[in-house]
Amino acid sequence: MPAGFLDLSAELRNQVYHDALVHDREEGKIATVALLRANRQIHNEAHGVLHAQSTFLISVSPIKSRHRINKMVGAASSLKFGGDCLALPYYRTTTSERVLRALPQAMLKVSKIKVRIQVPELSRRGSIEVLNQPIDRFTAALWRHLNSDQQKRQLEVTLVNEGCYAGSRSQIADDFIGLAFLGSHVDLKLQLFDEEAVEHVQSLRKAILDTSKETITEMY
Repeated sequence: MPAGFLDLSAELRNQVYHDALVHDREEGKIATVALLRANRQIHNEAHGVLHAQSTFLISVSPIKSRHRINKMVGAASSLKFGGDCLALPYYRTTTSERVLRALPQAMLKVSKIKVRIQVPELSRRGSIEVLNQPIDRFTAALWRHLNSDQQKRQLEVTLVNEGCYAGSRSQIADDFIGLAFLGSHVDLKLQLFDEEAVEHVQSLRKAILDTSKETITEMY
């Protein structure tokens, strides 16, 4: 009688699970999640590989929108999602609450999250402030999403075009200040950001975390 998959050694099965279920779109690895539906034993053995070793990629870029918010505000911008959020439709964003509803629950199941943000170059007219209105709302929604549980995870946020905030350090600090509110369970890494802006966000985050610890200590 020919041997079945479950007759293989645990070491060989784990290698198959790793090859089939470790997801990292940037590396060209797409998880074959159908394997988890084979039977209960395979699901129990393999689902941890998918969640612990995979990377969720979300790319974000602000785009111009013709959406009119109200009679006073005619110019607005929206967010376009990509990466592992490919199924999301074009999404008009006016509040962080709406962005929060657009973020998938699947990203909370993995331990590694990569965010790639494509920001337009600063124009002579300074229109980056208008076009990038959703960025600060996105970061506000992101920290609320990742703070909804206490699972240990790594978050890497990268600016795709590092020169986009040239001469506007205060703007980059304003747009990404939401990251300062991430809980201590999130290991935050900022890539291709202005060094001064990184120090500002990280120092504010440390102050917030220290204040939270003091509050908890006083309560008990």
